[in-house]
Amino acid sequence: MNLRFTPPVERGPGVVAWLLKRSYAKLVATDPHNWEAEIEKWEQTDRSVFENPGTVGI
Repeated sequence: MNLRFTPPVERGPGVVAWLLKRSYAKLVATDPHNWEAEIEKWEQTDRSVFENPGTVGI
């Protein structure tokens, strides 16, 4: 397998939140109510990445 880094801004808004949701899906499924606030933080992080693309990867 050949892995290649792609900056999130090349994928578009939503990709950061999507990756986090997919990565933590099984854990979130164990107690969805308690993860609601964390999921909102992931979505805010996603928005921040695209509002401030120069800060990603620094």
